Amino acid sequence: ETNSACSGHCDAGYYCPEASSSPTQYSCGSVDVFCPPKSSSPTYVRTGYYSNESDPADKKTSQHLCPPGYYCPGDGLRYQCPAGRYAASSGLIDSECDGECKSGYFCKPGSTSPLQSPCGNATVYCPKASTVPLLVDQGYYSASEIYSITANYAGPNATHDIQRECEVGYWCHDGIKFYCPQGTYGDETGSSNLDQCEPCEEGFYCRSQPAPPTTKETQVEC
Repeated sequence: ETNSACSGHCDAGYYCPEASSSPTQYSCGSVDVFCPPKSSSPTYVRTGYYSNESDPADKKTSQHLCPPGYYCPGDGLRYQCPAGRYAASSGLIDSECDGECKSGYFCKPGSTSPLQSPCGNATVYCPKASTVPLLVDQGYYSASEIYSITANYAGPNATHDIQRECEVGYWCHDGIKFYCPQGTYGDETGSSNLDQCEPCEEGFYCRSQPAPPTTKETQVEC
């Protein structure tokens, strides 16, 4: 309103330049601009914000701070942080978000924590920035860079982040490492089946847990 002869203010979602004759003179335009009441021109959406999603695309009335789990580059839209990354903060502006998902965990799109989802169980592992758990290969077992995994362990640890090839003297199945049983020895890495443990040679005996597993070279003469 510029003088006493004007009829009123421009409506929200519209803008009215000088000499306008209607409160809905011009639609605001597009999703990257917004027009609150009394607008004489559209206002561009700031980076880290998005325009009101309940308004029509050409009649945006307000902007809102980008919430956790999203980033807002300033085009008026909000986007989920990509899988493997997370956004714990508000007002983020690019797809880097707050960073990568921690090892031992995976992050789906829109995650808000670096520890969003524990990897699962012994059959899977999750390196840093994982988008989904990875299945452990046959002849390998799941483990952690931080601590070692003992043989026959199938406990509740859900945050393994690497896989390791089964060492000589063991066999590995479904991500778990097992000793070759007493009376047998291991002769190769990457064994994935109990049948790959060889019978102890004649004149020798083969120890097993709690002693170290027996290999061809460590058979004990009777």
